[in-house]
Amino acid sequence: RVAGEFAAARRIQTGLLPSPTLVRDDPRVDLAASMTPAREVGGDLYDGFMLDEHRLCFMIGDVSGKGVPASLFMALTKTLAKSLARRERLPLDKLVRLVNDDVSRENPAAMFVSAIIGVIDARSGEAELCNAGHNAPILLPWSGSPRELDGAGGPPLCIDEQFPYTIQQIKLEPGDILLLMTDGVTEAENKHQAQYGTMRALECFTKERIGDAAQACSRLHEDVKKFTAGAPASDDLTILAIRFVQTGKASP
Repeated sequence: RVAGEFAAARRIQTGLLPSPTLVRDDPRVDLAASMTPAREVGGDLYDGFMLDEHRLCFMIGDVSGKGVPASLFMALTKTLAKSLARRERLPLDKLVRLVNDDVSRENPAAMFVSAIIGVIDARSGEAELCNAGHNAPILLPWSGSPRELDGAGGPPLCIDEQFPYTIQQIKLEPGDILLLMTDGVTEAENKHQAQYGTMRALECFTKERIGDAAQACSRLHEDVKKFTAGAPASDDLTILAIRFVQTGKASP
């Protein structure tokens, strides 16, 4: 009976997350995601949705802890963040401060969430990111080497209710891919307890060019699986990729 209840909880949780191909109707952006919980249910979250005709909002997050408590707080955080983003139409830094304030108030267990929330203009590739204690994103440029995007950030949500989060601005060129991941990727361990790390994530994209967002997710996920070689997962593993295509110009 307990196994059946966990299976039902997992179906409900995965049903709260969008399809792995997040944006189907806008040819200007290509989004994909994958999530593999370490247990029956997990505390990672991701989302992607249009705020208006041209602006796409995306997010990824990782709740402290594991199992059912993390999955419940994940559902609360994702639903609240999406609702506020669609309803309030605030500048990104103010939106993240509002999400931080609201999630902190609904937090009797004193949990916290590392997250990145961003907005990309599908006409120009101009993007804004706000990092709340999360792994730095990786940029996979169409021309050039993969690199980490260290920039503006702050503590995870629910740590400091009044923290003044700031915005990191970037410009994606046609064919560029923005890759976001939870620490289930970088902290994945093999049987010798060595961690996968950020450098391996960068190296796995240096051998050949990535054609789309789904391929970026699958490439990284398979490389992590190869590294861990069957060792039990210690954390949820979530990847979100956004490729800027730009309508009106030939895709690279």
